[in-house]
Amino acid sequence: SAFICATSTSSDEDATTPAEDYNVPYTPLPATEDEAGEEPGSTPPGSKRGVSLSANDKWCLVKPLLIKYMLPLFIVYLFEYTINQ
Repeated sequence: SAFICATSTSSDEDATTPAEDYNVPYTPLPATEDEAGEEPGSTPPGSKRGVSLSANDKWCLVKPLLIKYMLPLFIVYLFEYTINQ
């Protein structure tokens, strides 16, 4: 036959359930956007503030994206432009 039955060497006692792997308390999702953050302690303190980054911080975030995404996108755009001339 085309199918091969693989047997597991571990026993059922070694298997853990997903509930045992994660020890995170359940937090219900708000039904509407208006209810978001109404319960005390539902949002961490200071999360409503905007994050201000310096020009150097922004450059450090953008620099890895330049070669990975922006350069190939620019090359494709350049070749498309050249072909259509």
